[in-house]
Amino acid sequence: MPLTISSPAAEARDLLTQAEAAARAAAVSGVSYSIRLGLTAGSVSFTGRADVRFTLSQSAEGPIFLCFRGQTIQAMRLNGSDVTTPSWNGYRLTLDQGLLKRGAENRLEVEYENAFDTGGDGVFRFVDPEDGAEYIYTNFEPYEAHRMAPLFDQPDIKARLTLEVLAPSEWVVLANGAERAAGPVEADGRTLRTFTETPPLSTYLFAMTAGAFVGERRELRLPGRAEAIPVGLWSRRSLATHLEHDRFHEMTEQAFLYFGALFGREYPFDKLDHVFAPEFATGAMENVGLIIYHEQYLFRSRPTASDITSLTEVVFHEIAHMWFGNLVTMRWWDDLWLNESFATYVSYLCLTEGAPYPDAWRDFNVQLKGWALREDDAPTTHPIAGSVLDTDQTFLNFDGITYGKGGAVLKQLGARLGREGFAAGLRLYFQRHAFANATLADFLAALEEGSGVPLADWSAQWLRTSGPNRFAAEVAEGPGGSIASLSVRQEVVSGDPVLRQHLMRIALIYPDRSGVRIEGHELLLDGERAHVPSATGRPLPLAIIPNHDDLAVGKIALDAATIRFATERLEEIPDGLLRQVTWTAMWELVRDGSLNASDYAALLVARLPEERDASIVQQIVESTLGSLLLRYLPDGERERWGSRIVEVARARLARGGDEGTRIVWSRILVLASVTPRDIEESWQVAAGETPLEGVEIDQDHRWTLLIRGASHGLPQRAARLRAEAERDPSDRGERALLSAAAAEPSIPAKRAAWEKILTPSGHGSVSRTLAATAGFAWPWQRELLAPYQPLLADALQTLGASDVTFARDWFRAASFGLWGDPVGMLEVADKLIDRLGDPTSGVPAVDAARLRRFTLTERDALVRILRQRRGELEGAN
Repeated sequence: MPLTISSPAAEARDLLTQAEAAARAAAVSGVSYSIRLGLTAGSVSFTGRADVRFTLSQSAEGPIFLCFRGQTIQAMRLNGSDVTTPSWNGYRLTLDQGLLKRGAENRLEVEYENAFDTGGDGVFRFVDPEDGAEYIYTNFEPYEAHRMAPLFDQPDIKARLTLEVLAPSEWVVLANGAERAAGPVEADGRTLRTFTETPPLSTYLFAMTAGAFVGERRELRLPGRAEAIPVGLWSRRSLATHLEHDRFHEMTEQAFLYFGALFGREYPFDKLDHVFAPEFATGAMENVGLIIYHEQYLFRSRPTASDITSLTEVVFHEIAHMWFGNLVTMRWWDDLWLNESFATYVSYLCLTEGAPYPDAWRDFNVQLKGWALREDDAPTTHPIAGSVLDTDQTFLNFDGITYGKGGAVLKQLGARLGREGFAAGLRLYFQRHAFANATLADFLAALEEGSGVPLADWSAQWLRTSGPNRFAAEVAEGPGGSIASLSVRQEVVSGDPVLRQHLMRIALIYPDRSGVRIEGHELLLDGERAHVPSATGRPLPLAIIPNHDDLAVGKIALDAATIRFATERLEEIPDGLLRQVTWTAMWELVRDGSLNASDYAALLVARLPEERDASIVQQIVESTLGSLLLRYLPDGERERWGSRIVEVARARLARGGDEGTRIVWSRILVLASVTPRDIEESWQVAAGETPLEGVEIDQDHRWTLLIRGASHGLPQRAARLRAEAERDPSDRGERALLSAAAAEPSIPAKRAAWEKILTPSGHGSVSRTLAATAGFAWPWQRELLAPYQPLLADALQTLGASDVTFARDWFRAASFGLWGDPVGMLEVADKLIDRLGDPTSGVPAVDAARLRRFTLTERDALVRILRQRRGELEGAN
């Protein structure tokens, strides 16, 4: 019987508790879905028809419900009976107990309609401004699949999915499985595609893309596998010329071969498509057979070696999930950290052992471990493993500790177990839990059995405690300038008062005919101090650097002699990883207030041009230069050191070098340009008006210069922005124009920008609104921004009550540290923290906790900035 019921304006939150999920998993089994989606060109909504079959336990208690967040339900049948008044609160579709069959299979049929999402979750629609082409894709982790259809939306109710999509015949439609059949073109120009039934999958891994995608598939043949695996690469039409089919085919083959051998099981699915999606909300998502990537990984200009390594790591990370996460899936979201940490760790194993990237652990040090140290040494630090009481809390602690510290801890665990023991444990794990769910306890049990190493103490020490340890070398001088004793001491920095066990090598740096040489000594640091007897009697070194191989997980303290060596000769260290470890340690000294920011700027000016590896130069600059110039250095010092670095970049470009070196130093030229004069001169170089041999400034960095020029009010900014928009009419160009408009140094421009940036749809989509937000605040606009500081606490409190995920992204885009007034912004942060601790704030408790966490992170950054700036002022006096 047809009906149309609109989604109620429900007061309930769209979440699922862990207790509810456990009860439902005990009640429901044998689930399968047949879903037909109807997509129409130009429509802002889609239709659906879901056929859900499941067995209900004889002993099931309480209400049985499916999750569904949609616009309307148009028809519903349960076990053949029409349901004319569905019990639906807009999020949950509760089934009539009188129509359910216990101890037998049940069938639910629902016809419905839903709107496309504009925030990046659920089912998202994008229209390309360049050619008007449409693109639709899904993004369901952790709890968004029920925006596509009524589902038992939780990871431990795995189900088989048969998907049909009725879409314009000229569109490319992709899903988890291969296309099985395509019907004739119907009268409305649409074609029905049917995809193969999937094996049992968690609902958050269901996926679909549709639209004017362009790409191709190639067959990948692996030793011992009878059938070839179709591997596709796709993007929207306007970016298709940038697709690198050879590179992606090679990366996929490398990952399949390496992980298949390591895990003892070949790729578990029948195909794999890689799809670049416009305005994708995360870096990438590991949907079964259909990985979706942010377009930042689609190179539109010549990439550096470091860019390629980063891309390859992302691809390997997502492919690793096909086994760890997809074949075997966590039972509940409290083990999401393990899912991500494991994929992070083994992706770097694959880079260094299964692909030609032997130096990838250097990237890990700065990108993942550096991120982990920042998060772990903050007031919001937390254990790697923790509780997740409901789906809203899934991403509460989803951060550098989840990815970086977790991956680093697993790296040390792998060394402790040995490769054979680690691999044996993994093979047991996949053998026991394939196409099912597992827990951290299951994972550790398999590793213990495979390696013979008990892990209870390790788990308690590393996974259940928070905060980093810090390592410092202590040396006593003996007769004749020798080492009488050398030890490494560790201390608690923050978090829980725990001294952990660390495998470590300590590097002694000695002079050599060709520069310097490294002498490494191994130790096990267990407790407050560990002696290094192998160093006794050796000559006193030029420098002592703990954690030579970057195996230990913690912060490094450097003594005065080592800091002096780094400022004078850092580039002479022959080991690239140790150079990177030293650079990271020096930057941590700045963040901790132990090294003056201007001294670090001097280090960049003196030593960076002498660094022979462009990848290390790039990693250093990308991880430190923006914070150094835009946050830590005060007015005057920012301009002075920015101009010095610009001079160094020009000089280094004049010296020549390979393509990677030229690209990296061209980026430095742009990123160091913070004064009107430097921005103007760098733009003239970028535009070809002033010749500079070797310069390679890509489109993204051209926009960076123009946005910064707008923030300073450079005279020719309007004409240049118009011309650049014609040169780059893409959505990237549109977002850059929004940033530039918000950056304008005028009262009317700030007022107009402010009115739109505090709502997710202010500029039509979250991505566009965040682009405008990123252009709003600049440290040299302090007076213009001052009127908005008193408004921030109220605005963010309101935002947290309505869309806490957007509030998180807003914090990232408009960092408090960029407002040029750390004292005033500290007051804003304190006010907001106090309000969020008040149960009468109007912000739901779970959202208040998340927003308070974001604010505490910003507050910690402001305290570090103030510590540096006050130190700079004292130093200047």
